[in-house]
Amino acid sequence: MDEAAKLTRRGFLKVAAGAGGALLVGFYLPGCSRSDPPAARAQDPQGSGTVRRDTGDQPDGYAPNAWIRVDPDNSVTLMVASSEMGQGVMTSIPMLIADEMNADWSKVRAEFAPVNKVYNNPLFGRQATGGSTAIRGYWHPVREAGAAARELLVAAAAQRWGVSPDSCSSAHGHVL
Repeated sequence: MDEAAKLTRRGFLKVAAGAGGALLVGFYLPGCSRSDPPAARAQDPQGSGTVRRDTGDQPDGYAPNAWIRVDPDNSVTLMVASSEMGQGVMTSIPMLIADEMNADWSKVRAEFAPVNKVYNNPLFGRQATGGSTAIRGYWHPVREAGAAARELLVAAAAQRWGVSPDSCSSAHGHVL
C-alpha cells in the first residue's frame, strides 16, 4: 500500500499516457472520407433532379433540392437539420415543407440531415441545434424548398402533358 502512495508525478503521467493510448478507438463516419461522394447537394448540376444520397439499398428518387426526395413509390422523404430535443422538430419541420409542397402527409417521412453546410441553421451559421431556434431558423428556407419543389413538379407534369403550368395545380400529393 505504501508503494502505491509513492507514485511520482512522472510515473503517473507515464501510466496515464499508456492507458489513454490503450483507449484509442477507430471509427468510420460515412460522408467524411475524401473518397466518399457528398452526402447531399443543393441541386443536381445536370438538372435531371436525380440526386443520390446515402439511402442504403433504396432506389434513387427525384430530389429537387437537398431537403426533399420523392421516391418511385411516391413517398416523400424530408430532411430535418436540427436534433430532436423534445420540441417536435421531426414533425414541425417536415410539416412546413410538406404544406408548401402540397404533399400527402400519409406518404411523408422525415430523416435527419447529413452533415453539410446546405443544412446550416441561418441563426447560427452552422448546423447546430439550441435555443429553440429550429422553427425560427429554418422557417423561411424549408418553406422556400417546399414551394420550389411544388413548382418543379407542376412544371414537369405540365411539360409531360403538353399544357401550360398555369393550368395545373397541386393538392394532396398530386398535380392536377
